[in-house]
Amino acid sequence: MNRKFAKIAASTLLIAGLMAPTLSVHAAANTKAHVKVRVVGPNGFQKQEFLEVGNESYKNASGESIAMDKPTVMGALVDIAAQEGFDYSANSTQYGVYVTKINGAAEKTINKNTAWLAWLNGKSLDVSADATELHDGDEVVWGFTDFTQTLYPKVEFSTTHPQVGEEFTVKVTAEKTTYDEKWNATTTVVPIEGASLMTVNADEAEFVTDKDGVAHVKLDDIGLVTLNLDKIDPETRLPLIIRSGDLNVLVGNAGYGFSDAETFHWAESEINWFGKNALAVGDGTNHFEPGRPVTRAELAKFVALLGDLNLGGAQTFPDVVSHSPYNKFIQTTSRLGLMSGDAEGTFRPDAPVTREELAVVLGRYGKLQPATAPHLSFTDQAEVSGYAAGYVQTLVDQGYLHGDAEGTFRPQAPAIRAEVAKVLATVYKANQK
Repeated sequence: MNRKFAKIAASTLLIAGLMAPTLSVHAAANTKAHVKVRVVGPNGFQKQEFLEVGNESYKNASGESIAMDKPTVMGALVDIAAQEGFDYSANSTQYGVYVTKINGAAEKTINKNTAWLAWLNGKSLDVSADATELHDGDEVVWGFTDFTQTLYPKVEFSTTHPQVGEEFTVKVTAEKTTYDEKWNATTTVVPIEGASLMTVNADEAEFVTDKDGVAHVKLDDIGLVTLNLDKIDPETRLPLIIRSGDLNVLVGNAGYGFSDAETFHWAESEINWFGKNALAVGDGTNHFEPGRPVTRAELAKFVALLGDLNLGGAQTFPDVVSHSPYNKFIQTTSRLGLMSGDAEGTFRPDAPVTREELAVVLGRYGKLQPATAPHLSFTDQAEVSGYAAGYVQTLVDQGYLHGDAEGTFRPQAPAIRAEVAKVLATVYKANQK
């Protein structure tokens, strides 16, 4: 192989994310990573899962099973293919694994530049997919693309708290790498013109980015609105931008208030804050029902909506149906370790949240450390469960939770919606400082 051809070949593999040292296979501890995986192919093929990826093996074109000694981007493909029931083909090369086909779509079938590429947390891979290690919280995307055109976009909102009926902007840009005749790379940030932002779970609306990559968006639905970001080549039907999922936007209403909030005056401002920020929209009659016990499903929704809105997770609880309006919020809090099931593996979504359970969830959400040697002084301190005592102590010490006039904490009593609004809003605001 002459020097010029070798350089071009190596550069081509680098574009495809295949450059990697030859791997030596050896025994290793079976580590796992909890990650989000998405596969995007031609003609609308899309699969997405939250998965626990371990030390997997892939089969190459020769039928050999190639073991990987850590959770990898290739392992994520192996796992989602097994779970969703689609096939893949891969070659083992001196540079690492090279995926040639997924779900029947093979490389170079549309043009010479179409191939299956992978992105990790929005960046193309520096080494091969079987050498790229995964960690908890990573996002993996496999996409069938024309690697000279397809981009992974960066999305910026002009506000993190858009209001109903008020215009805000969404800017879509991407890093684009071009190569000269000597395969020297130049990377620039370019606007994505003609990208579509389509509402998914609200009144249908579409917004398109202009030449500067900016879409002017106005939403008339209060609450959680999902925008699907897309740009498709009209001739090849290939995606021209690749993302790891939809964009969730929480649309508030600054003028919103609940007619029954004043009945719990000590939490009135926080209850109305929930309404203004679309965390709760009432029972249809402008009532928040502040004195009603909060359910575990409702608490999961409140906590999930106060996060980064990267919603979803594995379907793990048999008593939470997939079409439940609370499903994605329960999945999210489970994935983040904020809420868990019981000894039987059920979530009990309609069960009331106890005050000690609330303390544990608030502590985890606020990233507070549980006291290692709790010394509660409530008259009913013996009723506080061991798993919750450290968090109860921390939240009491920091002034988030209190006992009653009789000096009791009532750890097994249901937490009402007013006190949940009060403490959750307070913890959230403290985290924003």
